[in-house]
Amino acid sequence: AKLKGATVRLLDASNYHVLLLDSNSKVWAWGNNGSGQLGDGTDRTRHEMAEVDFTALEQLNDGARIVSLSAGSEHNLALDSKGRLWAWGAGGNGQLGDGKSSPSRIPVQTNLTNLAGKVIVAATAGSGLSVALDNTGGLWIWGFNAYGRFGSGSTNYWDTRSQPMPVTWSGLGSAKIVDFAVGPEY
Repeated sequence: AKLKGATVRLLDASNYHVLLLDSNSKVWAWGNNGSGQLGDGTDRTRHEMAEVDFTALEQLNDGARIVSLSAGSEHNLALDSKGRLWAWGAGGNGQLGDGKSSPSRIPVQTNLTNLAGKVIVAATAGSGLSVALDNTGGLWIWGFNAYGRFGSGSTNYWDTRSQPMPVTWSGLGSAKIVDFAVGPEY
């Protein structure tokens, strides 16, 4: 009854919660909500669908709609039709990308100023880490560096980034990245 005739466009699940994007571009969530990862403004676990609160996106009043999403272990990412990225849930390692290291119980806009005009075309939430691909084949990463996940050569296990930074690998030469995946610990 909650979908009101809409169909499921995308379903993504993490360890303890599920996200659903319907054909009306509404996002729904259910499951564990201890870090606010359901995005409904609470930290209450839900055993049925609750709508993610995208009031901030709606207030932009520019016709943008959510087109894709990714469920991380305790945070999530959603990409809108204007190339903006939204994040919510656990944020203690900067994985929301909003320049802070704090959680959010509703979606906040990821700070994409470092992209200098490039547009995000795909994004994935992992475990304390977020990764995105831009329209030029560049990869961006933020959150927790554990085990050198940034690929920057940093051996500081506790290194964090609270907004997207480019991944640079000299071994790629002029090759462009066209797809990527993020696992449970990377």
